[in-house]
Amino acid sequence: MFTWHPALVLGIVSILE
Repeated sequence: MFTWHPALVLGIVSILE
């Protein structure tokens, strides 16, 4: 399974914003 890293989550949030 793919592990979710804080940096990845922040990257996704940056794109959504």
